[in-house]
Amino acid sequence: MDIMNDMPLASVSVHRDHERKMLSHLPSRPPVNIEFTDLSYAVPQGRKGKKIILRSVSGLFRSGQLTAILGPSGAGKSTLLNILAGYRCVEATGSIFVNGHPRNTVQFHKMSRYIMQEDMLQPHLSVYEAMVIAADLKLGSELTTEQKTTVVDEIIEMLLLVRAKNTTTSQLSGGERKRLSVALELINNPPVIFLDEPTTGLDDMSSSQCIYLLKLLAQ
Repeated sequence: MDIMNDMPLASVSVHRDHERKMLSHLPSRPPVNIEFTDLSYAVPQGRKGKKIILRSVSGLFRSGQLTAILGPSGAGKSTLLNILAGYRCVEATGSIFVNGHPRNTVQFHKMSRYIMQEDMLQPHLSVYEAMVIAADLKLGSELTTEQKTTVVDEIIEMLLLVRAKNTTTSQLSGGERKRLSVALELINNPPVIFLDEPTTGLDDMSSSQCIYLLKLLAQ
């Protein structure tokens, strides 16, 4: 799985082998590598012409790695993320390849997920209720009810949400909300997850915990 964000990486000492085994019931997906070359993006400025946001940016995101996009405020990190995720393509120039082939935006949207900075959680649902509903919607008949329950329980444990399992999302802490946002998208095991500023608003411990879990999921 490729998980992309724009914050520095950190690590926390945890029993990795045990945690990796927790997600063994997720649906299997093929690996996805993303390569982009000479990406440029500019916005019109009236009589001043155009303001260049990105100029000839190239890179490669390999499957199984957590990749960070770094840069100062206003450098175009979110713009690049939007282009790579396929949500801002009209004015962009350059090439994006998925596993060596030109990206098909419609197909790519089906295999990837984009977790934005502002979450869209339903305030009156508990963590478990939100996960069960998401599992029914995303997995459909792909898994049995028992298998879906196992997937939900594994993800909740993996993302350290067991204590908040019966808490409504409106009562969650900032770190718990971020982890739940990831958990909801992880249910059908998308090979690519994009995250825009996943640690914004979190304290140092919650940020380190969040990034560590993302690294573990990517592997």
